[in-house]
Amino acid sequence: MPCKTFLDHDDKEIHRTFETNVFSQMWTLREFLPSMINLNHGHIVTICSAAGLIPVRNLAPYCASKHAVHGFVESIKDEIRHHPKQPDIKFTTVYPFSCNTNLLVGIRSNSR
Repeated sequence: MPCKTFLDHDDKEIHRTFETNVFSQMWTLREFLPSMINLNHGHIVTICSAAGLIPVRNLAPYCASKHAVHGFVESIKDEIRHHPKQPDIKFTTVYPFSCNTNLLVGIRSNSR
């Protein structure tokens, strides 16, 4: 989670952010969703981020990827709600603000 201005990010960082945060969730759901629909049962739990709802300066690619996750899950929920089989699939999305991990080393939260 490189913390720097958007123009200071290189292409590799941006691609890696989307591969990790967005595409990994899409590929995982594509693998398991058909079985959930056939079984008429399932619960999809997604870990997103508060950054998927609230923009944060110097984290533009990260925030964009989390906004993408949020939009993706909301779209899938709507698809399932209107699916011809009406499968009983539950959705939970978690939006943590921050976690004490190595991703946040050197990042401070303040209003300045």
